[in-house]
Amino acid sequence: SDKKIQFIREADVAATKAVTLAPESWQANKWKAVCLGRSSDYDGTKERIQKSFQIKEYALKAVKLNPQEASLYTVLGMWSFNVADVDWVSRQIASTLFATPPEATFEEALDYFNKGEALKATVRNRSAIADTYVKLGNKAKAAEWYNKAIETDAPLKEEQEIKELAKKKLADFGE
Repeated sequence: SDKKIQFIREADVAATKAVTLAPESWQANKWKAVCLGRSSDYDGTKERIQKSFQIKEYALKAVKLNPQEASLYTVLGMWSFNVADVDWVSRQIASTLFATPPEATFEEALDYFNKGEALKATVRNRSAIADTYVKLGNKAKAAEWYNKAIETDAPLKEEQEIKELAKKKLADFGE
C-alpha cells in the first residue's frame, strides 16, 4: 500500500541520518541495511541491484561492529538468499548494468542463518533456514526447520504471521 511505502521511505531517511550521525553504530548500520532491503521491494531491477550492494555493505559493517548480534546474520542470510534466488533474466540485466553484479548462493545464506541460530533462535531465522533447505532440495531438513519455527515463541504479530506461513508450507509437504 502507499502508506507502507511512505513509512518505509521515511524509515530509510531516518536510518540514513542515524548512519551519518553515528557511522560506527551497529544499530544504525543494521537499520540502514534493513530499510534499503524493504524499500528495494518497490524498486525496478536496476535500483534493486544498486541497493543490494549497499545492503550487504551496511550489514557487513554492522556485523564487524557487533559480531554477537544474531539478527545481523539473519539480515545477511536474507540478502544472500534473495541474491541467490534472482532469476536468469534479472541476472543478465545485472551483468549488463554492472561489471560484477552481486553474487551469493543458498549455501552462503544457510551459513549466515546458522550463525544467527547459534546466537539466538528466532521464528524468522528458523523459517528462513527451512526456506533455504527447500531451495536446496532437502524437504526433510526443511520440514524439520519449519517445525522448529512453529515451536518457537512468537510474541510479535509479524512473528505470528511467519509462524502461520511456516505451518502452511509444512502442510504443503504433507507432513
